[in-house]
Amino acid sequence: MKTVRPHQIKPSHIQRVAVIYQRVGVAQVANHVGSFMFQTRLRALPLAWGWPEERIVFIADEACSGATGALRPGFTRLLKMLDEEQVGIICVSDLSRLSRSPQELFAIRQVCHRHATLVAVEEVIWDDNTWSMEGLKRIFTGFESKQRSEATRRGIRARKARLAQVPRSVR
Repeated sequence: MKTVRPHQIKPSHIQRVAVIYQRVGVAQVANHVGSFMFQTRLRALPLAWGWPEERIVFIADEACSGATGALRPGFTRLLKMLDEEQVGIICVSDLSRLSRSPQELFAIRQVCHRHATLVAVEEVIWDDNTWSMEGLKRIFTGFESKQRSEATRRGIRARKARLAQVPRSVR
């Protein structure tokens, strides 16, 4: 765990709260308690970087899918806090904890940029430069993966439809 404050973190960030955001999926709640424990340990990061305990906020969405933030109350609370410029940094174990939706990740990036909010993915600080390069690459990779999955599902449905037209005696 790094104890030296990364250069991207300015006093203006520390004047606002550090949010530890956790999203534990349905399968993880049932099968992988370790993920929740790991994400909880993220609390040590803002403490080591200078945030006082009283300005560290935990937000957790348990048994929620990351496909969309619309049904996650914690995510909705985080967005509201971002819009109100209360957040200096968001700490997550992986970007997929915020969202698996490329569109939502891009929207989060825009809000963070607008309010000068940093994101810590484990111990790596994501500022505008990181988002611009690595973040967009991940967003588009996720988008391409989603497109491939949808194309595969469409192909399977089309094949089933074609097979349904073939008489059983011929199959």
